[in-house]
Formats: sequence, C-alpha cells, structure tokens
Amino acid sequence: CKVSQADETPVIVSKDGRATGSKSYMWVYRTGKMYNAPPIILYDYQRTRNSSHPKDFLKKYQGVLVTDGYQVYHQLEKEESGITIAGCWSHARRRYADVVKTMDKEAAKSTLAYAALRQIAMIYKIDNDLIELTPEDRVVQRQLLVKPQVEAFFAWIKNHKQEVASQSETAKANNLKPYEYFKYLLKEIPQHMDDKDLTFLDKLLPWSDQLPEQCRKQTKQ
Repeated sequence: CKVSQADETPVIVSKDGRATGSKSYMWVYRTGKMYNAPPIILYDYQRTRNSSHPKDFLKKYQGVLVTDGYQVYHQLEKEESGITIAGCWSHARRRYADVVKTMDKEAAKSTLAYAALRQIAMIYKIDNDLIELTPEDRVVQRQLLVKPQVEAFFAWIKNHKQEVASQSETAKANNLKPYEYFKYLLKEIPQHMDDKDLTFLDKLLPWSDQLPEQCRKQTKQ
C-alpha cells in the first residue's frame, strides 16, 4: 500500500507486571482509504511511546504515512529514506475547532481560528467531491483543484505566524501552556465585551497570578 495511516493511543493496563493503572500505548497502522483491497488494520501493543516502536514496525515500509504532529513520526522520515510523512487534516483542524467551541458564535467569526476552519472546510469539500473518481483521476484533480487551496492556506498561516508566535512566546516566558492559556482567554474575554471598566484584563495577562492552574506548566520538583 503506497499510502498508510498511523496513530498511537494511550491505554490503561491492569496487569503486565507494573502497578495497576500504568499507561501503555496501542500503536495502530492501517491501509489508506484508496487501497484497492479489503482494509488492513494492525494493532501493536507497546509499553511506551518511544520512537523505536514505529521504527521497528515500519522498517520495510516504502510509501506515504499519514500521521499527526508527533515528532517521532517526523524523525522516522529523516532516518528512513523510503518513508514520506503527510500530516492528518483532522488533527490539524482539531485545535482550531476546540478554540471556536469555547466562544460565542458571533464573536468566534472574527478569530483566526474560525478563518482557518473555513479554509480547511473548503479543502474538505473540494476533495470530497472527487471521492467517486478512480485513484489515478483523483490524483490529477487534486493537483488541479485541491493543491491551490492547500497552498493558499499555508500562505495565510505564514502571513499570520508572527502575530500568533509573539503571543505564544510571551506565554511560554511566563511558564504558561500557550494552548490552554489562549483557550482560557477566548472563554473569558467574550464575557466582558460590554464592560466599560477594562481592569479585568489585568487578571488575564500572562504574568497574572490569578490565572487558573490548567494554564500553567507543571514545575518539576
């Protein structure tokens, strides 16, 4: 199969020689949707999320592997010349969707997250319209119709990168988890849209000691 998919999911184990409730991982590999045969889904149970597991499992694989952003897969691409990593769009849109869900519908429409979701939705729509084509024809039409949309999306991302990155770096410098911090802001700020007194913003600044614990990185003892 020239295109396969991979993902790893934590599982809680009751008996394997370790303490009850220890975390292990189920590494799942499957053939792509366009594979011209019954689908193959393989489960590889491992105690850890270590890079050695997919490296060993895929040592003879040649083709495209669709994954999330976990660095282990991208390291695999560097070490194995026959493997090309392709990002999963479902994982890519998930963070944007999570942000939008925390906001009022009208307020969300003015955010970068909402704009990103609209662009990804357009990519999905165009690609879904090609689903009845043969794999060969679908490749041709993807290059003609989908590729320009994908390139436009990443050009848009690049254009807004500095705007978001500067805020992210400020959060990191104050020992915050950027994603959790921004999600908290998007939940809190809409509640004060009609406030004339803007002192509430002081509580939301990255150095405020009134931010909730879920926004903060755990300090190692």
